[in-house]
Amino acid sequence: MVRGILNIFFALVLLGNLVVAQSGRSVDTENKRLESIKNEIEKLQTQLHSKTKLEKQSVKYLNTIEKKILLLNKYINELKREGQKNEREIRKLNKNISKVEKRQKELKELYSKYVVWYYKYGNRSKLKLFLNSGSLNEAVVRLKYFRIISDRVEGLLSDLTKNEKELKALKQRVASKLKKQKLLIAQKQKEQRNLLVSKKQKQRLLAKLRKDKNSIALQLQIKQKAEKEIESRIAALIKAEQERLAKRKADNKLPEAKYDYSGFENFNRLKGRLGWPVSYGRISRRFGKIINPKLKTVSLNYGIDIKTKKNASVRAVAGGIVSKIDWLPGYGSVIIITHKNNFRTVYGHVTDITVNEGDRVNAGTVLGKVDDSLEGYVLHFEIWKSRQYQNPTRWLARR
Repeated sequence: MVRGILNIFFALVLLGNLVVAQSGRSVDTENKRLESIKNEIEKLQTQLHSKTKLEKQSVKYLNTIEKKILLLNKYINELKREGQKNEREIRKLNKNISKVEKRQKELKELYSKYVVWYYKYGNRSKLKLFLNSGSLNEAVVRLKYFRIISDRVEGLLSDLTKNEKELKALKQRVASKLKKQKLLIAQKQKEQRNLLVSKKQKQRLLAKLRKDKNSIALQLQIKQKAEKEIESRIAALIKAEQERLAKRKADNKLPEAKYDYSGFENFNRLKGRLGWPVSYGRISRRFGKIINPKLKTVSLNYGIDIKTKKNASVRAVAGGIVSKIDWLPGYGSVIIITHKNNFRTVYGHVTDITVNEGDRVNAGTVLGKVDDSLEGYVLHFEIWKSRQYQNPTRWLARR
């Protein structure tokens, strides 16, 4: 009987080892986002290749390269975030495997003890157990104990089988995650090489365009039009926030945790005390109406431009949530952070961006580096209260 039970047990285990779960690969949000960015990069690359030699020496071509650089940066950051998430899942799975293996060892040891008992006493018939008893009461107790042991053996066999299947599934998931991790690392390295090529291409074009006054004047015109685009982005964020709050209120639900600004400092109280978005620099283009006597142009600046040096870090001036990372002609890669009290700060001409949309940041958190442009290493910085742009010099601390 014992041999029969063991044969059944090992057969079940073997069957469990042969069963492979056929789960369809679901496309989650991260994969959709990665696919969307990848498609945009490919479209831009096609556009860049299709330009004539003359078009490749234009401000418009420069802007397209900058847009591609932002998308590559975004793609690399998404791959990095996905890789970190994958690593956490692998660590969690390995912990579960250790627990299941420990449980498996305990079950096998316990099962062995029951098998030994069953071998000694279980192969006797119930009639023998009954006849060899000293009394009727002893016989009843023996039979009852025999049934308990038999049930326990069957239960342990079932637990062992389930445990074996669970262990198998966990190890398969780890193997799958490790394979995915290798692919993510390889893809990230590939995109980093592409990013480096695009940056070098941009630097060569910048060197040529800086010698052309018309190109600089054209970039200023593009920048003037882009101010309205920033205003449009701010309005869209405000509308989305209002709709989100209205929907939650209608459903009688609390605001979503990821849009909770209660833990951040009161932005209203920071006027005149805000840290600068760069640790070094001077204002090269002030807030408001700007007259350029050389180019004979009049423009409106919704913020300030801060001329700084190469590799200068861009930092968040206050705690908030990264609401938007976008590209705008004339301002390159733009980051918008939403703060408490419906304030928003805008950072233009940022490269090597280290944050993602939805990230919570504190005052001083590094967002990236100041990008090179036709005007040099210049950070564009704006402050908005709802739909009203503010003069940043009244908010930033004196230095």
